[in-house]
Amino acid sequence: MKSFIKQLLNRPVVLDLYTTRRDVIKYSHPLPASKMHPEWWKALPKEVERSNSMLGGLRTMKHCLGFTEMFKHGVFLPLWTDLQIEVGQIGTGHARWQFADLRSVLVVHPEIQRGSYLPDANYQHLKLESPWKAVCNEDISWLFLQPSWNLEQPDRQLIPSAVTDFKYQCGTHINMFIPRTQQMETLSFVQGQPILHLLPITERRVEYRTHLITQEEYDKLGAPHLWFMDTYKKNKKHA
Repeated sequence: MKSFIKQLLNRPVVLDLYTTRRDVIKYSHPLPASKMHPEWWKALPKEVERSNSMLGGLRTMKHCLGFTEMFKHGVFLPLWTDLQIEVGQIGTGHARWQFADLRSVLVVHPEIQRGSYLPDANYQHLKLESPWKAVCNEDISWLFLQPSWNLEQPDRQLIPSAVTDFKYQCGTHINMFIPRTQQMETLSFVQGQPILHLLPITERRVEYRTHLITQEEYDKLGAPHLWFMDTYKKNKKHA
């Protein structure tokens, strides 16, 4: 029995990421978290001097267990094209946007779907339709995280956390809320910047593979119904 359990734990979980876009797989390739440490963290020394030298050196975030462990797990999805978003000031519902590739899609969910949470007068909701569909060979949960440590201004957008799996649904769409300020603002998001951290909730090793496929093959993977529990439960029931 112990041998069987050991074999099971040693068997990798596989996450396959599929896209139809040659430019995306070439220039915006998903990367393991272990390769996504931010530049400011790389530049940190392991220890800095205190103002009072009698106390000895002060350890930096190079020793932060929570940080280092997080960057051992999961995969980062980078933004696949430049994006500019214009958001109106507090009290308005104004927003408009433009993708550099002229083909990516962004949609808005109406405020009524989330009740009183983050009202449109104070926040602009946006959902980026990801060009990636994800399929996992195991029924495990995956955590959607904002890659806050990799962003210069993490407070300018909120990518809410969520949990899903990729065995019964394949969506990697990215929900985002942008806080409104006292004046209209234009935010720029650059192709290649980390936009989402997918973190598997498992102790097992995870392998990540990317695939360029045809539109027909892509459509057969199913619709990315991340938000709709009835479709998800139906898929899981008939698996």
